[in-house]
Amino acid sequence: MKMQTSSLLLVILVGPVSLAAAQESREFSTSAWLPKPVEVSASSVERACVALPHHEVYVEPPRSSRCQVLRYVSLGRAADAAWSYALYRHTSVYRFPGSSEPDTVSELELVLLTAPLHGSDRLVAIAHTRQDFTSIADISTTLANHPAGVLLGVEFCINGTAGCWQEFLQRVGAEWRELADPRGLLVTELQRTGVLTGAAGARLGVPHIDTSTLRGRAALYDPKDSHCCPSRRVEFQLELTDQGLHLLTLAVVQDSH
Repeated sequence: MKMQTSSLLLVILVGPVSLAAAQESREFSTSAWLPKPVEVSASSVERACVALPHHEVYVEPPRSSRCQVLRYVSLGRAADAAWSYALYRHTSVYRFPGSSEPDTVSELELVLLTAPLHGSDRLVAIAHTRQDFTSIADISTTLANHPAGVLLGVEFCINGTAGCWQEFLQRVGAEWRELADPRGLLVTELQRTGVLTGAAGARLGVPHIDTSTLRGRAALYDPKDSHCCPSRRVEFQLELTDQGLHLLTLAVVQDSH
């Protein structure tokens, strides 16, 4: 994508260039919550995008823009409300003086919605994140009730073959809080048992966790393994407590591919 600076001040949106870089900073945090929730008609939520505040790529607005609803997914009931999310794709076209070609920007936007359990035809958009589509190919959300609160997982998948990662938030009472990357729990245990010994030894892949069962797995690469084919994997069980996620069990097994 050719970006024309001209005399304009750019507001640069930097997407993660690798999975490791992406995990250093969150893409969905408590800052994703809207200062003022936006009402959405339940009858139009599957076919029309809701307009939410966001930072434009450039100070100057686009010459044209369009938005497509890619999917709308119900997440079920939690905390006396019904939850769902919508995924949009925005396409904005900019044209700058002296440029013979327009600059087209494509972005994905995840919108978290909630509604009363009964008697309402209105949903409320309460949080969102908007990502550069050249970096992020897909965003999805899962949500589950647990004795220690509601767990919300947001998964980002990077374009190409770089994989996906998850970020988690826990609702305690009426407040949401960010949870630390669960990978740290696995690394600590694998180091304690001698499975991970240093930069020249085995390498742990990015874990994937089922939000409802809190079971998860992650690839474990020996130094000779290629990226496609880890020789072992880590299977583990977490629990959600008042203090966040806690590791219950972990086992290293041979990977059958």
